[in-house]
Amino acid sequence: MLAHWKHLSLDDRKMIGNMIGHDAKAKTIAIILKMDPTAISKEVRRNRTQLSKLTKESGVCPKTKRWPFVCDNCPKKYGQSCKLTKWVYKPLLADELASHNLRETRKGIDMDPADFAKADAAIKEGVTKGVSLYEITKADGMPSLSTAYRWIEEGRVQTRRIDLPMAVKCKKRVKKAYEYGGSSKGKEGREYLDYLAYRRLNPGLFGWQMDFLGAIVSDKWNILTLTIPELSFSIIKKVKKGSSTSAKFIIDSFEEKLGLKVFKELFPFILTDNDPCLSDYMKLEFSMATGERRLLVFYYDPYVSNQKGSVENTNGQLRRYFPRGTSIDELSDSFIEEINVRLLTRRLRSLGGETPRDAFIHIYGEDSLDKLLEF
Repeated sequence: MLAHWKHLSLDDRKMIGNMIGHDAKAKTIAIILKMDPTAISKEVRRNRTQLSKLTKESGVCPKTKRWPFVCDNCPKKYGQSCKLTKWVYKPLLADELASHNLRETRKGIDMDPADFAKADAAIKEGVTKGVSLYEITKADGMPSLSTAYRWIEEGRVQTRRIDLPMAVKCKKRVKKAYEYGGSSKGKEGREYLDYLAYRRLNPGLFGWQMDFLGAIVSDKWNILTLTIPELSFSIIKKVKKGSSTSAKFIIDSFEEKLGLKVFKELFPFILTDNDPCLSDYMKLEFSMATGERRLLVFYYDPYVSNQKGSVENTNGQLRRYFPRGTSIDELSDSFIEEINVRLLTRRLRSLGGETPRDAFIHIYGEDSLDKLLEF
């Protein structure tokens, strides 16, 4: 198949110029260069050179409106009798002009000034509110995601790279001197390899990852985060810090609101860490009403937090709203609910531009969503 376009070299342009001088057709040149005839035609018309300027007395030669668009093979090219505007195709000049045009198209802003000003303001406002750049660029009249990043990198907009939540690299983590207190050892059938084996035997089953966000030492409350990785769907709840029953209370409340049958469909398993408050998996696994097993709990290995990367990522995003050093005790349930809604209504690239809320409703229904989000 002939290429409709390619970046022509100087040698290609010399070939075009030579064959135009010998009255060759565009189709003939295209066969030699293995290109489409239309591409050859556009090359000559776009990068030709004007020898004489158009004046009131001069006219436009009809031959320059069709192939070959230039006067290179015209017997009257240098004659005094022709008063019409003259065009020629000079390979060296054509190559310089093509290179210049290519550079110009790769820089600058291809947008009306008024539209650019609106886009600039929208990016600034969205980033300030913690909205992802992807979601901002999904709105009408906005540039593509890559263009928005390029504008920021080049300093063309008010937003700076440092304003983006993940732009600044984290400091190198310092290992703490103490040993980690929790361990999945001894929890038969609950280790990370058991989790992998369970997932292999139950493909397509959506489960949850669970973790605490972390609070300052003096706080009496913490935030519990639960995430469905495949849906980027997260629930955050304010719970008593250091209580072994805090997670159980939340799971029990879900069962009570949903009913055991729906609960078991929504919560087949949970992957969590070895926090002492979560170590008693028996409290989480069995129904408060019937005593039957309602879910399975698995534990990831100590110091390998990427085994539950989705909930770790969610906690990282939550730090936009709950910076380190912020007291959880002072936060109201309504504020936490507002942040939760914000997380669920972001348009995500991983979901094809849909929101986690939409993804959850598509699979589990709106009624289950409303019950889970009740505070």
